[in-house]
Amino acid sequence: MITKAWKIVSGVFTVLIVTVLMAVCLPYNSLESDAAKKITEADIEALKDQIKANEQKIKDAEADLKEIGGDIAYYMEMKSILDQQINDIETNIADTDVLIEKYERLIANAEERIAEREIEISDRYDSFLQRLRLSYEDGSQNYLELLVSSKNLIDFMTRADNLGSVLSYEQLLLDELDREVSDLNAMKEALEVRKSEYVNLGISQGDNEAQLQAKLKEAEDNLAKLQKNEAALKAVRDKAKKEDAALDKELEELLKKYEDQQMQASKEKLLWPLPANRLKISSKYGNRILYGEPDFHYGIDLPAPYGTDIYASNDGTVLKSRYSSSYGYYILIDHGGNLSTLYAHCSKLLVKVGDTVKRGQVIGKVGSTGNSTGYHLHFEVRVSGKHTDPLDKKAAYLVVEYKGEMVDPVAKGILKYS
Repeated sequence: MITKAWKIVSGVFTVLIVTVLMAVCLPYNSLESDAAKKITEADIEALKDQIKANEQKIKDAEADLKEIGGDIAYYMEMKSILDQQINDIETNIADTDVLIEKYERLIANAEERIAEREIEISDRYDSFLQRLRLSYEDGSQNYLELLVSSKNLIDFMTRADNLGSVLSYEQLLLDELDREVSDLNAMKEALEVRKSEYVNLGISQGDNEAQLQAKLKEAEDNLAKLQKNEAALKAVRDKAKKEDAALDKELEELLKKYEDQQMQASKEKLLWPLPANRLKISSKYGNRILYGEPDFHYGIDLPAPYGTDIYASNDGTVLKSRYSSSYGYYILIDHGGNLSTLYAHCSKLLVKVGDTVKRGQVIGKVGSTGNSTGYHLHFEVRVSGKHTDPLDKKAAYLVVEYKGEMVDPVAKGILKYS
């Protein structure tokens, strides 16, 4: 557990260093503020990758915080247990000290009683010797001889047992005092043993407390490191969250600029001249066989039901709006920049020469007038008065709305041919 915690602690400083470097090397707004700079899909993907990496940083920090949270909970529990154990052992040490003090008082009392009894025995013995001297002065030498030949008072009393009733009382009294002293010494020795046991117990308890205090210090040190590590990780996570919000805002702004840019680019392109659900071509631009004869087709034919709306492909001025034997009813619009478009075989013309039209404005209706065999729109693109393929891949003249975006129908592969 401690090793794992150290790994986490060392890992945090790496994360902090990387974060600082990213903050220096990767500022939020890495795109030029110059509106003229063209935004590409690569720019958007790069920012998305940066957001993804930042979100991963948040996830990693959250995962590390969860792991550290478990370690902190572990050491908090350990600290609580050790605190309780130390409290218990300190209570036991205090109780042991009380018991030791109690035994010391009992031993002191025993020693006091032993001293009192030994004084009493000595007094008795001195009194007894006094009586012996008196007996000697009275001419009775037996006591003196007995005393001189005795090893001690007890031996003397034993030998003197046959001397009569005069000594019997003294002997019994001295025996009783001697037994009491012996009992007191035995009790004192027992008390000393018990005291020694509690002293040793106190020493052992002190050693245990020292060990517990060392473990508590270790737990507190690890806990402090983990809490410091946790604070550092929270700082990393919170900073990454702020960056995440800033990056999201930057992406939103970038997408808006890209959308505006695409919209502007699409306005520079030619709008598909029929509704977006009419993406079918019945005849391409170029060489073909018409009525069994070789023919060059100067536009593309877009089949559609009678009366379908025809849109102006871009802003411009109507140059022609009339009938011809070949085109039938047709419209020619000048878009400026040497670019013009033609819409033929109309059933109805809704604009006249000189009108200014807007991109997407309905200018006519699909029909089959002129040299036509079915309802369709013949659509031409002319550059400097010369016909060109409206579906030229390189020029990419036409755009159509598809799933909410303006796209090149050729590049998108959504055109149908019949």
